[in-house]
Amino acid sequence: MLKLTALDIMVVAAMVLPTWFATMNLLLSYVRLPQPEARPPRGPLPEVAIIVPVKDDPSIFNSIPYYRSLIYPHYHVIIVDDSDSPQFVERLRSAVGSDERFILLHREPWQRRGRKGDALNFGLMAASRLSPKYVVIMDADHRPPRNFLLKGVSLIGGHRALIGYQRHSVGAYDLFGKLYFYSQAASIRILRAKQALGMPPIFTGSVGMFDYATISKYMFDGGSITEDWELTLRMVIGGDFDAVVSDEFYADAAVPLNITWFVNQQLRWASGTINDFVRHLRGAARSGLRNFVGLAYNGLLFSQSLGIVFLLLTYLFFYRAGSVTSLAATAVFAYLLASWVVTFTKASRDVEGRAPSLALVLYSILMTYFTSFVHSAGTVMGLLGMKGWKVTRRRG
Repeated sequence: MLKLTALDIMVVAAMVLPTWFATMNLLLSYVRLPQPEARPPRGPLPEVAIIVPVKDDPSIFNSIPYYRSLIYPHYHVIIVDDSDSPQFVERLRSAVGSDERFILLHREPWQRRGRKGDALNFGLMAASRLSPKYVVIMDADHRPPRNFLLKGVSLIGGHRALIGYQRHSVGAYDLFGKLYFYSQAASIRILRAKQALGMPPIFTGSVGMFDYATISKYMFDGGSITEDWELTLRMVIGGDFDAVVSDEFYADAAVPLNITWFVNQQLRWASGTINDFVRHLRGAARSGLRNFVGLAYNGLLFSQSLGIVFLLLTYLFFYRAGSVTSLAATAVFAYLLASWVVTFTKASRDVEGRAPSLALVLYSILMTYFTSFVHSAGTVMGLLGMKGWKVTRRRG
């Protein structure tokens, strides 16, 4: 009779969540992806407001020319500036100049009640005087192509939201940059696959077009450090997250400056994601099975790292040659690696039309285990209610 120790039982339990995610990712990687049909609206093109929150981020100076070159008759760019540096504020004013398409709103520290979500709410309220049909949420580093808004209003159709692709091509010149670039391609493919299966995708923070009336009803949670994910949760629970996903609606974005800023970003995502998911868990569970599975995929995405780290540590320090549990752990590690490589390479081909090099695949495996420790720390922080947040510095 097989006897399991307490450690064996904990190892088996630690396998569950990572194995579930690996299986989900493999299945999603082979889902056929129907591309939403672009249908230009009949009659005059509607007014669109683009909201760009900024806080001492010089990326905005490279982005402003791209907004000026958009081919679209009725749009305004609302820049909500929370910068503390007087020199930066003055430079931004000079960059915008007298261009009537730009509305620059500088907020003093006493006007700020929260984080990025609060700045977005400020921009949404300012947009009301423009009476826009749609509002687009962007980041300071994003560089949209000239047909960006034409593509957006053609793809959104009768939906309440269009989730686009943050194509991190700016600064993707080394292994770290290329990994970030291709991993974002994997993310947008998974979102499209989830939608094809009837599960809700999520708003990923930027390059998103919303029906203005709908997003004004919900607004953002200024206290959340993952305000995009938190908005998705509330909209799905409220029955209003009618979104379509397309990688044809995209903006080029910048890779984090270096590993240090990447770690800071991942800690924020991991801690905020689990914190918001736990806060809305009851409502998510009542939203229907398919919705709940889709939300749980994202809500527990970073939390699976706890199981991976536990498996790694027990494997290194308590491995017993020939034991059933150690053999099972070995098989799980092989399965996790295989699923990650397949997901990573297939998404790269499907979205970007090319596969990553062998060196990049090997580097991605090392980074997967490295970020597992980062995501584990972030998950624990989120469960404890710790909310650290800094604006990510980028290469663009």
